[in-house]
Amino acid sequence: MALFRKAGESFIGGKFMVYGQTGSGKSKFTLTFPKIGAIDTEAGLSNYEGHPNLIFVANTSSYKEVEEAVDEIEESLMKEIETFVVDSETKIYDNMQIVCLDVEEKRAKSKGGEIDDTNLSVRSWGRIKNLTKRLQSAKIDLSSKGIFIVSTAQSSDVTKQVGGERVVVGEKAESHKSLPFDYDVVLRFFVEEKIEKGKKTAHYTAEVLKDRTSTFNKFDIIDNPSFEMWKPYYDAKKKNGACIQTSYKQAVVKDEDAIVEEDKTIDESKSKLKEIIALGDEHKKQVVAIYREVGIKNAGEITTNKLALRVMELAKAYLEENQIASEE
Repeated sequence: MALFRKAGESFIGGKFMVYGQTGSGKSKFTLTFPKIGAIDTEAGLSNYEGHPNLIFVANTSSYKEVEEAVDEIEESLMKEIETFVVDSETKIYDNMQIVCLDVEEKRAKSKGGEIDDTNLSVRSWGRIKNLTKRLQSAKIDLSSKGIFIVSTAQSSDVTKQVGGERVVVGEKAESHKSLPFDYDVVLRFFVEEKIEKGKKTAHYTAEVLKDRTSTFNKFDIIDNPSFEMWKPYYDAKKKNGACIQTSYKQAVVKDEDAIVEEDKTIDESKSKLKEIIALGDEHKKQVVAIYREVGIKNAGEITTNKLALRVMELAKAYLEENQIASEE
């Protein structure tokens, strides 16, 4: 199967990530996008139901249900929506941590440990990272079919030690740290107070932290941001190009299967070496000879499928020779 395609004009739905403090205009920004199917993790979008752009809403903070929602869009809603909104990624990230901590506590309890002392292990953090990546792959596949992706997140302060105190030096999105890398446009929302005719008003703005479309430059400040600002770019793309077909979600499954199969082959190769050793001490030198032949020092260095297959080939050949010799 050919992996490469001819490079040319193509249309994919833009991927937008916006974060900021509560009340900074994130949800209102998402509603400027067309024909929205939204994941509402905080019941916040319920205040906007009835908005003409909001077509479908699913209330959940479950990672698994968000993944199922993506599947539902691909299977039956592609002609009805143009934008997939997750409001917010923070709640999904928090929920992943809660679930993994519950698992850790149950594991500690089963081993007689102290539940109160339980923290997320390196293994659990690795699992959260993998789940985040899998969900992002599903969203990217959706965008490649022409669906806009808009994710919101809450923000928290970034601090550093200055003298004897911690000083706030910026803000970051409350989500997995890898999340912003997957988006075409990343905006930090904030509200400024303005006095107009003696009346205090809220002025909604956003700082551009990333824009692959080159509609804005990094660090530009946008007043009252909306999808209309990026619409000309995507309209031109849609006019001149066709959607592309990606399978990043399936690639994860394919790679998982490949790793399982590779581990199986590695275990089988080591098993064949043990069969040689079991023939007696005089046969152990053959195991060393196989190590030398493939360029390793011990079985622990059999870490690739190619290496394992070669070890297995040499070991099987030796075992077959010895079986024939014993029969004679």
